[in-house]
Amino acid sequence: MVYAREIDGETLTFGDAGKVLRNALVVYDHQTQSQWSQFIGEAVTGSYQGTALDLIPSQITTWLAWKSNHPDTLAIQKDKVLAFDMNQIYYGSSMAGLTGEAIQDTRLPAKEHVIGLANGEDVMAYPFSIFEDEPVVNHSLGDTDVLIAFDSASGTASIFDRDVDGKTLRFKDVGLQEEGYLVIQDTDTDTIWHALGGRAISGTLSGTTLNKLPGHMTYWFSWKDYYPKTKVYGQ
Repeated sequence: MVYAREIDGETLTFGDAGKVLRNALVVYDHQTQSQWSQFIGEAVTGSYQGTALDLIPSQITTWLAWKSNHPDTLAIQKDKVLAFDMNQIYYGSSMAGLTGEAIQDTRLPAKEHVIGLANGEDVMAYPFSIFEDEPVVNHSLGDTDVLIAFDSASGTASIFDRDVDGKTLRFKDVGLQEEGYLVIQDTDTDTIWHALGGRAISGTLSGTTLNKLPGHMTYWFSWKDYYPKTKVYGQ
């Protein structure tokens, strides 16, 4: 998750609090020592308790796919690289976090990857298992018209608002690729769009970019522990 650090005109600086809350990292701000949940971006103790940071849309993808879409990007270089990947060991295990599940909900396997979206009281989990048969999802969550496009080459799920200039578009998979990555088409203008970046690359709307939505790519056990009233797309 990526958050904006500014609250009421003050830019906060954060550090690792050395704690977890419902299996998610807890951070603290240097200015007030308030502690914040990494998963929901909300202060859980201190003078900022109850205050939420603004969630910034982000994307979990491969470095190769990111560079193809953002060729001039800058990257943070690690000083040291471990001989083994602790995260990979965890991902491949049956562990549901460090402290186990807070809520039992068997609608999905605990470690099913989901895209989680929260729009006020409307909360939805989109399981990755649907993308094999439905790589382009047109859906509405509350007052937001959602597009999720899944690029199988990079394993990337991109999340956008389907509204363009006041009109709600509908998208479909047309079996095309651009430089090895998924492109999609809207059925209203037949414009072709790059699925990773949401850019129209040919057609009537060429040059237009869809607005990204701030979703969470996470495990089912994490999402339902924080959003126990979530619905599951397709169920």
